Amino acid sequence: MFVVVSVEARVRLFRSVGQARVTAAMEARATRRVGSLAGHLVSPKELASPEKSAWHTTPCDDGDSLASGALVLHPDVAAALASGTAVVALESTIVSHGMPYPANLQMAREVEAIVKARGAVPATIAIMDGVCMVGLGDADLERLAVMGTDALKVSRRDIAVCVATQKTGATTVSATALLAARAGIKVFVTGGIGGVHRGGENSLDVRCVLGVSQILTHGLPPRS
Repeated sequence: MFVVVSVEARVRLFRSVGQARVTAAMEARATRRVGSLAGHLVSPKELASPEKSAWHTTPCDDGDSLASGALVLHPDVAAALASGTAVVALESTIVSHGMPYPANLQMAREVEAIVKARGAVPATIAIMDGVCMVGLGDADLERLAVMGTDALKVSRRDIAVCVATQKTGATTVSATALLAARAGIKVFVTGGIGGVHRGGENSLDVRCVLGVSQILTHGLPPRS
């Protein structure tokens, strides 16, 4: 059976396909540019310090992700991922913005201890001086806790800005899910997730976490 398609319909189809390809190409190019920028922001001096001499800088998604070359794994996290040991990602906004110091630091240490007691490796995720860290050493965890709300609150849409300006930021659920997925971590713990806040029709305060279920269920979308 043959289907007759009008000339107008064919033109609309070709235009839609062409636009989709252009959009995909632009997104891929933008991702590579941000990834290239991020790769230059990992400080060799920082990673060569005695405390971080064993840390691993890894390209994500074969080097095409927005954090390519700037995703730094704590040695315990890197070893666990390599050996297949369970790793649990932890968001850091609850540390910086969830409660005051020193209660926030105590809470963060207790949560990591609980994860360890269950046989998994905790990976608190944050951006420290523009570097995406998957797993924090105790010194960085304390630094983030002391900074409190002086640290940026980084959603997935803010990662590139935080990296490019070499700021320190605590990751929200959406940013934690994204960076955890880039590192190959499939489970993370959070104190709660947001959504659309009361009065959102006026404030437009809609959290990026609404798209996190897609990442958790199906993983990252395929690259163009």
